[in-house]
Amino acid sequence: MIKENQKPMIKGLIIAVLSLMLLITLPFITSLISEREVFQEEVTSEVTSKWGKDQTIIGPFILVEYTTNYIAEDGKTMRQRHSYLQAPTNQDFTGDIKTQIKKRSLYEVTLYNTNLNIKASFPTLDELATKLNLIDKESFNSAKLIFSVSDSKGFIQEIFINKDPKQFFEQDRSLIATPAYNFLSYDILDKDINLGEISFPILLKGSTELNFLATAKQTNVNIKSDYKDIKYIGNYLPETDEKEISNENGYSGLN
Repeated sequence: MIKENQKPMIKGLIIAVLSLMLLITLPFITSLISEREVFQEEVTSEVTSKWGKDQTIIGPFILVEYTTNYIAEDGKTMRQRHSYLQAPTNQDFTGDIKTQIKKRSLYEVTLYNTNLNIKASFPTLDELATKLNLIDKESFNSAKLIFSVSDSKGFIQEIFINKDPKQFFEQDRSLIATPAYNFLSYDILDKDINLGEISFPILLKGSTELNFLATAKQTNVNIKSDYKDIKYIGNYLPETDEKEISNENGYSGLN
């Protein structure tokens, strides 16, 4: 028969044995969790590499290049090249996202197709020249409308500007900032194009996330999706329905 003064000691021994058993099994549990996480990353990478990774829509912007003269210390007149990136005044993203789930073993990867339309409003090239203290748009060496997404292999079709088959984006290798971003451009210097009303469709494949880089003075995002477990990231939460995003002056995303 156990004496009363021995009961605390026995309880302490039982707790010590259980704690020791937990400490012994903890490395195995941690190793299993790490192994599962690595395998999940491998599955996600395998699936998305063939379809399209998480996407961030960048732009559109107007990129202009021009040259100015200045007097050097030795009195000679020198020429200096400048670049200027103009963000839109207003920007709207509208459309819908269709999702599908791909399964590999125990894991699931969310893939999507977007059917979006981007609208942007810019000042005219003459207004932009005045802003830069130039005479007029003839002072520009070049002027381009540029646009990019984070994973360009997700593009499904050519992007026509303002529904004009003669106005379309092309890959511009001179604008490659990093290997991950391939910029598309359209030369607007000598073109008859209304910069106050720029619009173009985006049919894009991606996975896991869809992000919008809000660089305009006012950016509105109105997206509908059939995905039932939407998570919002960025600085602003949706203002209306769970499946719509409507943000101003921020970085928004859909996960």
